[in-house]
Amino acid sequence: LQFKKLDIQVDVSFWMKYNKLKLDVFKLSMDPVDIFGTYQLPMSKDLARNLTVDEYSLKGVDKKSLGGLLESKVSGVLVNTNTIEEYKTIDISQKTKDLLKERFCKSISSGEWVSHPASLNLFLLVSFANLKQYVYQYSFNPLVVDDASFGVAVTKSKLLTKAYKAEPEKLNAIKATLIQHLTATEKDAHYNSPVVVFSEETGRIAGLDELLKNPSTHVVMYIDPSPMQPSSVIKNVLFGIATKISAESTIRLISLRDKISKIGSDFEFQTS
Repeated sequence: LQFKKLDIQVDVSFWMKYNKLKLDVFKLSMDPVDIFGTYQLPMSKDLARNLTVDEYSLKGVDKKSLGGLLESKVSGVLVNTNTIEEYKTIDISQKTKDLLKERFCKSISSGEWVSHPASLNLFLLVSFANLKQYVYQYSFNPLVVDDASFGVAVTKSKLLTKAYKAEPEKLNAIKATLIQHLTATEKDAHYNSPVVVFSEETGRIAGLDELLKNPSTHVVMYIDPSPMQPSSVIKNVLFGIATKISAESTIRLISLRDKISKIGSDFEFQTS
């Protein structure tokens, strides 16, 4: 199964906010800074959605984001360099593992990811800013697990895929719950989560802990910013699931790629 890696879109508002922080707060420090990005559903059937960072991605600026499965946050780290020479010497692939691998493995080993699956998706942004000329250079790299080199024991098994075909009434129950979930607020447990688990029997929202106990009776739905290939945002979550279930277990996935124009609108699930 091939996954499409996330790309990034840096909004000009990010750099405007960054300018002020660089002068007043960061100064010459190269300490990693926590930021976040967001991704949404694909723009069209042919065009994937990028991870977006803007002025709200920097600490100290609040943003009221979309709820439910319309938008999801990804935590990231910004590394600012002070010279173009420093910027060019950074190996971003190695730097990504140096800074983010420990966070990922800690989330897996502690079980944090079960209640907060977004903790498995992380990214690094390395930048150099010429503040006098307003010229910015940056490199982006999302953390995508490759194998057990991440230091986490995982069941070795070949990932086989086939079309998921469920009884119509069960899919209708999931669909009804999904429509309600699109109105989720920040107080709801699964707000802004990249994945939501549904009971296949009742259609109700369940927790990842319930899925891990009985994978065969639950369905995982996730926001997919890629309209064709599955996005890498689900790969890290599947890795987490694989550390807890047997090689013989089956996971049912529903990729949400199409916008639902309004609450109560009708749509159909398609298998592939």
